[in-house]
This record gives sequence, C-alpha cells and structure tokens, in this order.
Amino acid sequence: MLRSAEGNERVRLFASEQQHPVLVFVHSGVDASIDEASEVGAKQTATLEVLLSVSLKDSRSSAVAFIKRTPSLDALRPIAPQLHLLNLLAGSPYETLHAYIRNAVTPFFNSYAAKFADDDDKDAKTGIPVIKKKMAELELSLLNLHQNVEIPEVHLIINPAIQQAIDRVSQFAKVICK
Repeated sequence: MLRSAEGNERVRLFASEQQHPVLVFVHSGVDASIDEASEVGAKQTATLEVLLSVSLKDSRSSAVAFIKRTPSLDALRPIAPQLHLLNLLAGSPYETLHAYIRNAVTPFFNSYAAKFADDDDKDAKTGIPVIKKKMAELELSLLNLHQNVEIPEVHLIINPAIQQAIDRVSQFAKVICK
C-alpha cells in the first residue's frame, strides 16, 4: 500500500490539507486476508498500510503516527520541527497509553508547570492542580484497564474420577428430565 496510488494520495493529503492532521503507517505481521481459520500452511505476509487516522486492526499491529504541528507542511522548512511522532506498539493499547502518560506526558507537563509553581495564586488560576489530578486519574485508570484485560484464562485439570462422576450424574439427569 505504501507504493500504491492510494498511499501516495494519503501522504499528499496529510502534507497539504488542514483536515488531515495525522498520517499513520500501520504494520501488520499477518495479511488481513488470511484469518486464523485458514490453512496452517498458508503463506502469511506482513502488510504496511497508510492511513489518515489512528486505527489498529488487532493487537498484533504496530503503528507510527505523524502528527502535524501546523495546518500544512512547508517544503521549505525542515520536516522534523513540523511533526510530532508517536510509536504505537503491538500489544495492549492500555499498556502503551499508560507508559506514555506515566513516563512522558506527565513528567513533561510537570516540568512545564514547575515554572509557574513560584506563585501559588497564579498556580490556582491556571488550573494546573486540576490537570495534575486528572492526569493521575487517567494514569491509574489505564493501569487498572491493563490489569483487568491481561488476566490469563484459567485451564483446570479435572481429576478423572471426578469427571466420571460428573458424566454419570449428567447422564442420570438427562434420563430423569425426559
């Protein structure tokens, strides 16, 4: 898709139009046309899609998002200062978002807010304490979501004698219920 006309058009739209602030390259390890019910020997290929919005197909997809800092890109200026870069790793989105909030966004905001910490009255007027509280709540919520989602499925091994008893009771119940 990267070398296709559609991919080139999406890159052009991102660079030139204000209503497209994000360009996302999504890498999937498995071709979308091959599902898990396909033949075991089927050839699985990696795909690279170009999108104008953040959208991951599944937890095996990774993405890199480029976010414009200005309405359109200027070909006469260096590209790096015109873009933000966001790496969206494969796996749990809660884990990725939690890592960004905890290790980058909150410390970045706190270091900026520290400039205003000298004047308590000014600090209260800017709403910085409220934002810090909301960011802490977001971080905790993402952590809780990640922990709730990542609980592995439990597989119990039933003793054969107990399984036989369950089968006999089940058969007996079927006979009685008829």
